[in-house]
Amino acid sequence: MSNTAGPKPYVLVVDDQVEILDVIKHILVDEGYEVVCVSDSRKIVESVRMRQPDIVLLDVWLNDSRFDGVAVFDIVRQYYADVPVIMISGHSSVATAVEALKMGVFDFITKPFSTDQLISVVKRALDVRRLKRDYACLLGPTALEVCFESSAPLWQSLQKNLIKASEGRSRVFLCGETGSGKNYAAQFLHKNSSYAQGPFVDFDASAFLDDPDGCIRELFGAEVYHQHARASVHIGVLERAARGTIYIANIDALHKGAQEMLLQALQDRSFVRQGGKDSVPMEARFVSSSARDMNSVVQKGLFLAGLYDRLNIVSVPVPPLRELGGDIVKIMISFIQHYLRRNVNVIFDRAACFSIESYAWPGNLREVANVAEWLVMTVPTNDGHFIVNANILGARLGATTFGEEKPSGKDSGFDITRALAFPMRTAREYFEQYYLEFHLKRHNRNYSRTAEVVGMERTALHRKMRQLGKEKD
Repeated sequence: MSNTAGPKPYVLVVDDQVEILDVIKHILVDEGYEVVCVSDSRKIVESVRMRQPDIVLLDVWLNDSRFDGVAVFDIVRQYYADVPVIMISGHSSVATAVEALKMGVFDFITKPFSTDQLISVVKRALDVRRLKRDYACLLGPTALEVCFESSAPLWQSLQKNLIKASEGRSRVFLCGETGSGKNYAAQFLHKNSSYAQGPFVDFDASAFLDDPDGCIRELFGAEVYHQHARASVHIGVLERAARGTIYIANIDALHKGAQEMLLQALQDRSFVRQGGKDSVPMEARFVSSSARDMNSVVQKGLFLAGLYDRLNIVSVPVPPLRELGGDIVKIMISFIQHYLRRNVNVIFDRAACFSIESYAWPGNLREVANVAEWLVMTVPTNDGHFIVNANILGARLGATTFGEEKPSGKDSGFDITRALAFPMRTAREYFEQYYLEFHLKRHNRNYSRTAEVVGMERTALHRKMRQLGKEKD
């Protein structure tokens, strides 16, 4: 394993032989791991409960201990179900190894083991855990990559800002409209950061608006102690994100109690599980987001100023999807291909492309995904081709579709029937007039922004509008 600037994977080693612990620790520390060794049975439960490891190396036979390896394995599973456990033993048999693997142990190695063997099995366990975690937290389609391949200047700027923010360890705050892709931006930031080897854990604060106790339990975890029985433990998202990234969406929805606890945790760099006794180190990088004006939310007393200051170290705005222009069609195609789950040639006719580009997309990226899924359920695939026309889109997008009139008083929209009756030059001018007026209105008649979106020089846009009689000399 190569050393990186990010957090080191944490390995907990449990063995009753101090000399074995020293050998394992020396080997793994040289490979860039953080290693904690435990030989005292009284410290085993405490070490497991206090901090989530990435991997556990566990001896089957623990002499002079009230726990054997199986009991310790059960304790680890109770706290952290997805942490891989590697069992080691000097008195093994095939039957013992098979039984351990049936229990859910990741692998079984025998003493004496070689340095290469130890390094290999630990690396493999870490890789498998990471793959499982990455698969579980995929946010659906391949839009993560597609969005950031967009040639739209604003999204290129967003990508640069996120890459710059990912280079450090500062907390990042993403602001943008609902559905604009802040979750994709958070994932992109994580994948390009020094925390990429760790988990990406997302938490939507708005899901707990009516459940403040559930919010605290899910964030910080909980411990419930029973008489004559082992404590039951729930690991919260802050702990599950250890040495990775925690993304809190709609953070403005956190109730005051959770805000105060989170502020204290950020100050102390540790927290206590609900009902617990011991401090748990907070090792995750924070990314949070909101669709609201947080300065206004803070001024109204709805969010703690101190907490917002600590979360908003680096602020990155996420632009609305409507400013992508023609790239929205590419993203739509990517979603469709994902939902079809096979290699199909997706074709939008020109009118359909215009429908997509001229629609306002108030739901942003989320709405694109929903429309793509609807199209997959509606449009049949013929001979490997998936063809979408404007009439099909009109059933979903309504009057903003190409060729249909808008119920908006004076502005009746682009009339395709009228355009087809014109000579070509007049029809072209008619379309250009509608097209440019549409984008100028969208951008509050900001010529620089409009020129950027439609792919023209600002001076050329002014000249074209004068030619169309829409601007005075």
